[in-house]
Amino acid sequence: MADLGSKVLLERESLMKGFSLAECDIHIDFAALDQNFVEVDVEKVKGDSRPRIRALNAQQKKALAELLRGLPPESRIREMTGPLFRLIGSLPPVTDSDIRGHVQRVLETMQLEEMDDCTSRPHAFAERIREKIRALMTGFAKEGFQRGLRRNRIVLQPSFRLPPSIFPAETANPYANRLYEEENRINGLEGDLIRLVSNLPNLVFWRGSGERGHGFRINGAINHCPDFILLLKSGAVVMVEAKGTIATTPSPPKNLILAAHGPAGSGPDFSM
Repeated sequence: MADLGSKVLLERESLMKGFSLAECDIHIDFAALDQNFVEVDVEKVKGDSRPRIRALNAQQKKALAELLRGLPPESRIREMTGPLFRLIGSLPPVTDSDIRGHVQRVLETMQLEEMDDCTSRPHAFAERIREKIRALMTGFAKEGFQRGLRRNRIVLQPSFRLPPSIFPAETANPYANRLYEEENRINGLEGDLIRLVSNLPNLVFWRGSGERGHGFRINGAINHCPDFILLLKSGAVVMVEAKGTIATTPSPPKNLILAAHGPAGSGPDFSM
């Protein structure tokens, strides 16, 4: 079978070029965080430093809280920045110094009560900061991707080939016209969809797009892995995604937003 797939010529590293947390919004809602106390040490593992996290006991929690609350605001921020930064960890291609600076600026905006809460629950606060940073990165990459589409710097290009055989750990119902003797297990809406699609009169074969991260994907600011690959008698290759009513919500999934931008960079051999 001929190659099929897509590849974005503008790599993610290029999409993130110019990104700086120093220029980003630092407002974060820390409300309703789960209770969580941790102790963070840095250990060497095969030459790399990584956080080792373990729960603090009640005495350690009290001692840490009292120690930090007794410090002036500037010192307290300085003492809290390091542990929060280590809990967040690396987020390439953003530099560690950029992340550390962002953490410090977030701490500087906290009121005394919120800082007390952060002292008591550093792991939960670090996770919320990490989520915000990742959201900022995704938003920046999305803008870069859309800009590349407008400037015709991004096109789709074949880069994927179906494997000669697969060995599913759990097999699906024996729907008609599947490419392989067995297919990976299919549940819920996806199963209902392929049960109907598999009997189309113009279908040559269908197959699941493969395991996430190893199968077919449409590359963009985010990667979209459609549910099924279809080959029609006309020679057309069709990607099918089962979404149901979620596709009509005010905030559709990111993969549908990616698909909506497809025609701008699809070229003559692809359409969406």
